[in-house]
Order: sequence, then C-alpha cells, then structure tokens
Amino acid sequence: MATMNKPTYAAIMQHSPTKPVLVFVSSRRQTRLTALDLIALSAAEGNPRKFLHMSEATLQAALAHVSDPNLKNTLSFGIGMHSAGLSARDRAVVEKLFLERKIQVLVCTSTLAWGVNFPAFLVVVKGTEFYDAKTKRYGQFSAFWLLCRCSPILQQHCFHAPYLTCYFRSECVCVAFQSTSL
Repeated sequence: MATMNKPTYAAIMQHSPTKPVLVFVSSRRQTRLTALDLIALSAAEGNPRKFLHMSEATLQAALAHVSDPNLKNTLSFGIGMHSAGLSARDRAVVEKLFLERKIQVLVCTSTLAWGVNFPAFLVVVKGTEFYDAKTKRYGQFSAFWLLCRCSPILQQHCFHAPYLTCYFRSECVCVAFQSTSL
C-alpha cells in the first residue's frame, strides 16, 4: 500500500491540484499512513499546506472540536481522514470541512461509500482488498461498485461514462472527472 502513495500524490497533482479528492484505502491504519505520506510528499515540494483552503483562525476553530490527535495533525495540512475508528463528532467535522472545500483531500475507508455522498473531482482507490473480521480472512471489494457509490454522476451512468478518464497503475485506480461543475 505504501508504494502507491507516490503515484497517488502524482495523480492528485496532475488531475486535481486544486479540486476535491477522495482516496479510498483498505483500513483505518492506512487512512493515517496515507495522509501522512501525502503531507510528506507535499512538504518535499515546499508547500505542505497546499491542500488547506481556510484561514488559520477557521482551522483552529475546527480543530477545537476534534479529539483524535492524528486527525488534528492531518487537518492542519488540508487532508482529512474518515473511518469507523473516529468518533462521530470527528467524522462530522471532517465531512463538513470537505463539503465546504476547506480541506481538499479526504483519505477514507470504503465505509464512507455507504450512504454518504461527497462530490469529488478525483477518486483514487488504493487496492481492493479488505479484512473480513467475521471470516478472519481477506476479501476483495469491487472498485467499480465503490466508484459508482462515490458520485451521483456515476450512479446515473455507471455502465456508460464517456466523460471519465480512468488511469490504472498497479492496484491504484484513479478516476479523473472531466466536468466543469466541480
């Protein structure tokens, strides 16, 4: 999974340098590791806060409502994390900041695709394997299903989407929307 962070960052910078990005990962742990790698990669280019689109005062007000220390850290760079491991309050803060475009990148587990609709210009799926605690083994989820859950545009045109450009690199699936509405 870590080897996919650099191509993920490159895809963000090429296809969605200023627009909303969802990065789906396979576990809660991967949300944190991916977010930290994206911060490190942007810092290496000299602008670690390139994904942050709010004033320092607004950021501090939002961080006052966040309890998870890792989330506080990543939000300071404009990258949110979303997983079942966060408190409902922390998830609500992240969702609000992403929907208001105050943070540009949201790294999340596939549970975000269940019933939550976030508009994103770029969707990255880092791998399609997940651990099923009930069966105590790894399984595969359908990246196509996950992508269809991400956008109302895709939900309407899941089987015929000429406005999409798909990029495949290893198990990292990047979808760049060619839409002017975002």
